[in-house]
Amino acid sequence: MITTKEMPKMMFYALLVIIVSMIIVFFFCSQVNKEIDTALLEGHIAVNRMLASENCLAYSDSERIFPGVLDLNKLDDNSLTGCYEFLEREGQGILLEFNSWDESISKEVEVNPSVMVGGITCDLKDSKYKCYSTRKYVLYKDGDEFKKGILDFRVVTRVG
Repeated sequence: MITTKEMPKMMFYALLVIIVSMIIVFFFCSQVNKEIDTALLEGHIAVNRMLASENCLAYSDSERIFPGVLDLNKLDDNSLTGCYEFLEREGQGILLEFNSWDESISKEVEVNPSVMVGGITCDLKDSKYKCYSTRKYVLYKDGDEFKKGILDFRVVTRVG
């Protein structure tokens, strides 16, 4: 007899728990952003690949590759276009500005300029482009010695 009296209460409590659980799940799902913006990460990866790859800017001798040490002979349009053939497929463009520490050497290279043009809209709210800029302090080989330099990157990624 006690269980028959308690049964309606238990059903009411179970229904109440289900409703509260659904409200919590609905609230949580509405607050979670389901889109992950990977454009900045892709820019960071492009910069690191450029500095670490022997096929890009990294200096190498006959024995090993020196990541982060630039081969200034590779800092031209032809070498970088070959290095970054996938930029067009990925919708990325890169602007590199190199200055030696003593400012005796200055070079600028733009890869995939058709995407770089869209970079002027990066700061707009509904832009189809995301920009990533960074400055790296690097070494470069000059004769038999390593010298200091600054390499500024601007990576523009087409979104969507």
